[in-house]
Amino acid sequence: MRKIEPIAARVPYQVSPGNHEIWFNFSAYKNRFVMPDNGTNDALYHNHVVGNRIHFIGMDTEAFWDTAFMNPRQISFIQNELESSPDDNWRICFGHRPLYASNHGGSDIPAGYYYLRKKIESTLNKYNVNLVLQAHEHDYERSWPVSNNGTVWQTNYTSPNAPVYVVNGAAGNREAEPTPPGKMVWQPQDQNFTNLKSFGILTITDQSLLWQQIVSTDGSVQDQFEITK
Repeated sequence: MRKIEPIAARVPYQVSPGNHEIWFNFSAYKNRFVMPDNGTNDALYHNHVVGNRIHFIGMDTEAFWDTAFMNPRQISFIQNELESSPDDNWRICFGHRPLYASNHGGSDIPAGYYYLRKKIESTLNKYNVNLVLQAHEHDYERSWPVSNNGTVWQTNYTSPNAPVYVVNGAAGNREAEPTPPGKMVWQPQDQNFTNLKSFGILTITDQSLLWQQIVSTDGSVQDQFEITK
């Protein structure tokens, strides 16, 4: 965080905490970032509508004992924010630990996926969230429109009636960047599964959400998909 401080002090970051922020009860995170709601909920989870009704909700998936966790207060907050904003054009939620990922790099991680699905998936489905951005795994992959603990609704992104899940932790890590195994029924198998360092760009119009995963070394497009209405 010290490395990005010259930028983060001037350009607002809309972020959510990860497991590396747990030390001293997330104190470094809480004191470095100010969310659009001016620090309500200690910036751990928050809500912001930008542009033509693009609704972003940051989720806190962490516990100070370093496992997946979402408390009832946060879940009520997310439900209330979505319910009180019926005119949203797009709904995008983001949080550190994934609900859907094929990479199971640790004994506690699959249990965390199922825990988060149990806690928040019904809310994401009920309020028609379009896209869920996730991390934690040091790779990139995406799902089909999926709900109900792995039910695939369709194998395209045209007017989906369930959220699409993206894991994007591919920016690089000293623990290495494994290639996600894929092979899950809830994800397309023709996506480019690599261990290249990369980042995502999201382009939004009234009728589409275009995601492009860009390789850091040469700017090429590793993978892309487009959610349309």
